[in-house]
Amino acid sequence: MACWLTIALVDAEDPVQRLITLVHARRLSTVLAGFVAAAALCCVVLTAVSLAWAALVHHGLPAAVLTDGVVAHAACAATGIALGLPCSRLLLPRIGYTVLAALALLGVVLLVRWVPVVNPMLRSLTGAGSHSGAVALGLLGGALLLVASAAATGWLVHRRA
Repeated sequence: MACWLTIALVDAEDPVQRLITLVHARRLSTVLAGFVAAAALCCVVLTAVSLAWAALVHHGLPAAVLTDGVVAHAACAATGIALGLPCSRLLLPRIGYTVLAALALLGVVLLVRWVPVVNPMLRSLTGAGSHSGAVALGLLGGALLLVASAAATGWLVHRRA
């Protein structure tokens, strides 16, 4: 969800309008931080709705489950935003390429077992026992991927300009 949301937020702005925004912001990093912050804020709202719904359906949630849920949502949101930035119109000018690239990256992150971002965390959450270590590792991986993606996207956009 976060990947598609990021792509939609970035692509909502016309390229000419984005250049005007960039001139007013004076730095590409400020514009990228704004995109990331907007997508993260939307993901926070979606996380709150999701966890509130789960608490209503299951008549409350234990603190450990709630904590794991919040951290898992944050890890997946960071990963989705990280994948959405390079798949957006910032780097891929056509929507067809955007869809193909996003589907390929999401498939790799979600389905390939040895990619240590989301898949190991999701596998741990479906099993029994403690999930805190895998969830924390997923959050760390998502945060590192987000920083690397924002830096690489900014560098590539700056290089193309």
